Amino acid sequence: MKRKKKKKRGPQKKLVAMIATLHKDQDAASIRWGIKVLHAACHEYQRPGYIAVAGWDDDPRPLIEIPEARQLARTAIQLGLLPLLASNNAGLNGILAPEDMPLGGAEFWCLAHAQLDDKGEVICGQPEQERMLRDLEASKDALFTLLAPPVLPMDLERLEPAASSDKDRGPGLFDKQA
Repeated sequence: MKRKKKKKRGPQKKLVAMIATLHKDQDAASIRWGIKVLHAACHEYQRPGYIAVAGWDDDPRPLIEIPEARQLARTAIQLGLLPLLASNNAGLNGILAPEDMPLGGAEFWCLAHAQLDDKGEVICGQPEQERMLRDLEASKDALFTLLAPPVLPMDLERLEPAASSDKDRGPGLFDKQA
């Protein structure tokens, strides 16, 4: 007996990129929430993310010349965004138009720390690379803290220092009480 082939439903599309948007009106709480959502998506699809910075369309200056945009990028890095981003946006070349190109981790860090030249090319010497690596480690720590489960309050009065033997100690936190 032949098995029937299952028909595919609708067009099957391959996920190319996960692009999160950081908007100029976001506060730290909404940035934290966005980082958690991007983390879940990166984990689910096993892909790094990219970031688009929005809200300054009416400003003719490039983002790197807008102090508020740079401060927003620094805040997002301090809150743990950097480790979720692709190292750079080179993987999107040919997929998106240059004016629509989101930022990878290196470009986003450079936006935060004003390390792009007039053409938008990354300026990165040895001191900047070392600083970027330090910031990446700090951002990883912030991400770990953000994603860590909350610590539940404990009944500290019931905790006792360890006794020399089980028979010398009183009832402990996990002992059945009569």
